[in-house]
Amino acid sequence: SRTCARTRPSACAGMASPWSAPALGRRLLAASLRRSAQRLLAGNPSPAGASIGLERLRCLGVGSAAVATVAEARTNTTPAAAAADSHLRCAYRWCNSKDELLRTTQGPVKVAVAYPYSTSDCLGSIKQARKYNSFDSHAQLWNCIVDHLLAGKSHNLHEVFLSDQPRCLYFDIDGHDPALGDMHEAIIEALRCFVRWFFGGDGLGWAPNAPEPVVLLSANPHKYSCHVHFPEIQFLDFAKQQDYMRLMLEALPAVEVDFDNGETLSIAKVVDAIPYLKFQLLRGAYACKMVEGELLPQTVFEPEGYFKDNPLTVFAGYVNPEYALVLPPADELAANEELRAVLERRRQHQEVRARRNIGASPQDQQYLWLADFQRFDSPLGRVADFAGLTDVETFESALPWLHPSRVSQFWSWFRISGVTARMLRAHDRDERAQSRILGAHMKWSKGYHNFSFQENEELIHQSARTPLLPGLRWLLDLVRFDNPDVEVRSSLIENKPHLLTQWPVPRRPLVDAAMPPPGFADFT
Repeated sequence: SRTCARTRPSACAGMASPWSAPALGRRLLAASLRRSAQRLLAGNPSPAGASIGLERLRCLGVGSAAVATVAEARTNTTPAAAAADSHLRCAYRWCNSKDELLRTTQGPVKVAVAYPYSTSDCLGSIKQARKYNSFDSHAQLWNCIVDHLLAGKSHNLHEVFLSDQPRCLYFDIDGHDPALGDMHEAIIEALRCFVRWFFGGDGLGWAPNAPEPVVLLSANPHKYSCHVHFPEIQFLDFAKQQDYMRLMLEALPAVEVDFDNGETLSIAKVVDAIPYLKFQLLRGAYACKMVEGELLPQTVFEPEGYFKDNPLTVFAGYVNPEYALVLPPADELAANEELRAVLERRRQHQEVRARRNIGASPQDQQYLWLADFQRFDSPLGRVADFAGLTDVETFESALPWLHPSRVSQFWSWFRISGVTARMLRAHDRDERAQSRILGAHMKWSKGYHNFSFQENEELIHQSARTPLLPGLRWLLDLVRFDNPDVEVRSSLIENKPHLLTQWPVPRRPLVDAAMPPPGFADFT
């Protein structure tokens, strides 16, 4: 979902903010660097290439004996490892687009960062695009992050997964309930137990605590958000990942967490099912979000710890074969009777929805058509009459009929942005109609407490690249679903039920492709 109000009390009352960039860097890195020095003293050096600069240890207060030991250990490192240690910039030139990145033969570890630019329109708004680069190893990437933090500089580095690259199992967790921050440990443990059950870890002889998660937690006071990686669960490439994730995401709604206060949480409601694409970006360790051209330090993803004290395990793209657990082939998972029963119940539930003439993708089934969004006795009345209205008038009139909570849920916001993109394209020669369409969308979206015009505009542009977009028929189906006791009248869709509607491929882009700088459309 889009938001979660969660507070984190400051332990520095009366002092400089602990979220200022220099204080943030020193605070987050001190503990991990001291652990690295202690490992070297104990004869257990960091993973190859994950070197620690001597000046870094001194400025963070590590003892002189530890620094001397690090210096001795560093004399045995390879020139490549040492060279990767002290640069704030990447070793390769920046690529301005995804296509340019895919054509290069640069290092195997791909990254992306956001950068702002000002538009030339009358609003002079700030938008953001992405540029891409590479590192020769995850150790080099880690050292770049260390350098940024020690220099007091925030960063926005995202891991980039190409379709042919290996990756570990990861989840993107977002919650809308303000209390979820206090339930963080229970949520992570429930997710870990689900992963173990899904793969049949007991029968495969996994250790009792396997798989161990690596958690990157955001301290954003307005949202509960974290990334969870499992370094022991490894996939060869995107295709292998998809073989498992299709089943895993389908079974996830069966997992619920019961809390002491009597509340129950379905894990599926906080796990984002979207970030599993052929070309996928995933915000990295200590990375901040960029909002309206600014990096927000309070959104930094801070690792709660490392797997086997290896800092490189904060990267979902770091695959160490020594950590890998034995996994059953995806086609054999159906032999698990419990899993088969869960999937069968889920599919029966989907068939019931299909018989109600609600066409939906798997993500729609899981996140959109939820009973929580249905309301009775709508304050707008018992009849929603769209008959005789133009498509622009229908769009303007339909949005207020949606359940108010949808504006705070990411998937609803994402799908409705797709309707908006399709409407804008249909009226690409009518500026007045486009202004009304965009105005209606923004008016609806302002119901979200952390509303951003730029964020909405960017998502609409992103949605415009999707080949299958929902339209007004889909939007009015949503109105019907949200208001079961309301009569919806429309000449547009009356007596035309549809299942799994296939929308046509857009005829032309929403805006001239030359307007934004290269890389603008590469958001994921």
